Amino acid sequence: MKALADKGFLDNVLISIDLNFEIDGEGLVWPEASREHPDVRRRDYGYVVDHIVPLLRSEGFTAAEVDAIFIKNPVRIFDFN
Repeated sequence: MKALADKGFLDNVLISIDLNFEIDGEGLVWPEASREHPDVRRRDYGYVVDHIVPLLRSEGFTAAEVDAIFIKNPVRIFDFN
């Protein structure tokens, strides 16, 4: 991601996360594969804010660049007016 930003493509960068769930035979809902891989349980929507944003900052992204990725770019790209 830093290479994309450094080459001037920051305005085209978006971050996403996929969450998949399974329902067991008792009707309990589990994050997919979490019984086999318990680490998957911590990867929810908050994971992006709690882990990815600090990772980006530690890799040299400025607050303005993080705002562009998470706020400005989605607003611009998904503006269907």
